Amino acid sequence: DTQEYYKADLDSNAIVYDTWNIEQDWFPSQSWINEFDYIVWETGDSRDALSVDEQTLIENYLDAGGNLLLIGQYIGDDHGDTEFFTNYLHAEHLEDNVDVPQVGGVEGHPLSDGMQFLLIGGAAAGNNESPSASAPLEGAETIFNYQGADGAAGIYFKNDSYQVIYLGFALEA
Repeated sequence: DTQEYYKADLDSNAIVYDTWNIEQDWFPSQSWINEFDYIVWETGDSRDALSVDEQTLIENYLDAGGNLLLIGQYIGDDHGDTEFFTNYLHAEHLEDNVDVPQVGGVEGHPLSDGMQFLLIGGAAAGNNESPSASAPLEGAETIFNYQGADGAAGIYFKNDSYQVIYLGFALEA
């Protein structure tokens, strides 16, 4: 269960949150999800983790002014050719597996400057199996890069309605 790593970080920072596990609790309602200003949606090790209904739920949430952190190493592999990927994540999928264990923030970027991630386990999940690379589309920007590989590890987009961060690697790794 990769959710435990996110819960531990949120708890250690005294952040109030709620959790939902689609596999256990099934599908959240649009009205419930729209109550949250910020959502962290992580797909763990799941292949084809975002159903069409889940993509629609996220699209509607963002259109209603939500803010999303979407994390998943297979999202680009499985959905990189969809309108959801281009129109909501504002990214172009480049590569399914860059096979690189280190991610770094973009120098000078207010969200990622100075951040470094080593995706090899230790006290973390150790599930970095297939980190995917993307490129930002117009209006979006790279916030994380793979160290030693081409393509972005993380994309950030903000408009007048919503903000989204898409990470193509297992942050919990």
